[in-house]
Amino acid sequence: MKFVIWFVVLFNLALAATAGGAFFFAYNAWTGPGPYTEAKDIIIAKGEGVSGIAEQLANEGAIRSALIFKIAARLGGDSSLKAGEYELAPQMKMKDILAKIAKGDVVDRKVTVPEGRTSWQIVQMVNKADAMKGTITDTPKDGTLLPQTYSYTRDQDRAVMIRDMQDAMAKTIKELWPTREEGLPFETPEQALTLASIVEKETGISSERARIAG
Repeated sequence: MKFVIWFVVLFNLALAATAGGAFFFAYNAWTGPGPYTEAKDIIIAKGEGVSGIAEQLANEGAIRSALIFKIAARLGGDSSLKAGEYELAPQMKMKDILAKIAKGDVVDRKVTVPEGRTSWQIVQMVNKADAMKGTITDTPKDGTLLPQTYSYTRDQDRAVMIRDMQDAMAKTIKELWPTREEGLPFETPEQALTLASIVEKETGISSERARIAG
């Protein structure tokens, strides 16, 4: 009987020690410094679930335990994680990585095209953009690329951005052409665009544009 009692006591102590050790490991993995020793980028693919993201982070050395990450994400209501490119700081904590991906705090990559740039100049800007792939060798016709800011992701094809610029310009012209004032000396949207380009080259001051166009 004494042997049975001692066995039960020791067994319970072992369970408590194991549970305590597991809790300590989980807490340390969740709140302690991560394995990365330098800043790194990681790309989460669209449609990837919590389990896949956790395994990816563990395999790439960003976190110490995929299981703890999955449990924390589901218990914290962060099971809907955002795809995209994320920059992880050195020794970034697991809890901070989860918060970053849940928030969708992705790397902000942009190309800003100022007004008045020729298509050749725009192509050079796109070709020099960091972390994109492909090279634009053909220059689109002037006036077919809309000047504005374009966001992109790592490894995006440069040709895709050029097509986005062309689509944006076509959409803008389609929306603005029917709302033009009566009596203007234009028969086509292309003629209006040509004059707009000339005016833009002449001045960057909005108050002067009407007089120059006249």
